[in-house]
Amino acid sequence: MADEIPSMVPGGPVTSIAGVMIHGEVVAEGQASSGKNAKVKASSNALKMLQGLAPFEFRQQYHCNCDGEQKDWVGKEGKGVGMVGSAI
Repeated sequence: MADEIPSMVPGGPVTSIAGVMIHGEVVAEGQASSGKNAKVKASSNALKMLQGLAPFEFRQQYHCNCDGEQKDWVGKEGKGVGMVGSAI
């Protein structure tokens, strides 16, 4: 997910913010001048958090009870996000 934040200064640059969600909770975020770069920063921050985390630790920390099978998931607004599966 990503969104733009208007500048507090008239005529100032717009800031984009993005987040990475795991099981409905935002676990990492990133800010940049564009949505694309904000998403890259958010995903990089998420990878740093998850690096070295054992599967059982991930399931415990993020309350994951997924069975590991891929499922077709549709977001709250009805926008499909494609195939998603277990994070580990």
